[in-house]
Amino acid sequence: MGGAGFIGTGLARAALAMGYRVSVLDPQPSLVPGVQYSNCELSDASALKEWMSDVDVVVLLAGLLSGPALRQPREAWATNVVGCTMALDAAICAGVERVILLSSAAVYARDAEARALSEVAPTAPVGLYGTAKLSLEYAVRAAVAAGLPAALILRPFTVFGHGPMRGERGHFIGRWLELALAGEALAIHGDGRQPVDLVQLETVSAICLRFVSEVAPPPLRILNATGGAPLSVVELAAIFQQAHPGIRARHVPPAETAPLHGWGDPHAMSAYLGQMPPPPRAAIRAFLDEKFK
Repeated sequence: MGGAGFIGTGLARAALAMGYRVSVLDPQPSLVPGVQYSNCELSDASALKEWMSDVDVVVLLAGLLSGPALRQPREAWATNVVGCTMALDAAICAGVERVILLSSAAVYARDAEARALSEVAPTAPVGLYGTAKLSLEYAVRAAVAAGLPAALILRPFTVFGHGPMRGERGHFIGRWLELALAGEALAIHGDGRQPVDLVQLETVSAICLRFVSEVAPPPLRILNATGGAPLSVVELAAIFQQAHPGIRARHVPPAETAPLHGWGDPHAMSAYLGQMPPPPRAAIRAFLDEKFK
């Protein structure tokens, strides 16, 4: 569900490469050759149930990100909450064995302390986007209690990678890339010391596919998708400038919404994958070098 977006596109490619049959349900056509694409709205209950009858694992990716959700609250409510809940219900009715919810680090509480956030850290989201994601987490928990055999709740931090990563959709790295390529200055809110936890798209896909292939998974698993170590926004701007010396940066007033001062604790994720994620500084520099060459 929502498989034509940034994360969905990367996950579809990775799943196809491993030999899985991939179906994408999205109002926008998928850019990935080889997927089975269905143009369907989440509000179409009958189409959802028909589509679910032929799948083994459902990945809930649909939704507006935080920026667009702020600008279009009614659409965000209809898609992020109502539509995804309808899709979850259709999955249960169709007897789907496994569900993956792409939640978000936005569900975590915002406080002044900069620290690593484990999966049991307090949740207290700010704004519609994070609140909608947490409500879906509870819906998935309820679905497991109602008999869904297995579910994965994945909480990504700031995901980057190759694919349709666009600033207008709320992708932070996508927005900075657009500014840099247009010759405009990168906007740093406040002093720029707030942490950014960069996680590669490949890591998100690897976690999802590990769950798909897992033998006898527990009924519910919750994991961060994290780069393992944060960079400050100022440090990230410096990496952009090293990759392309002509890039400028400017400080602007702090954002109205308080930033998340924490970053993801990688231990549970790394134990699940059997390895630590690559260092985020090297990963983002390699990605930018390829983008700017």
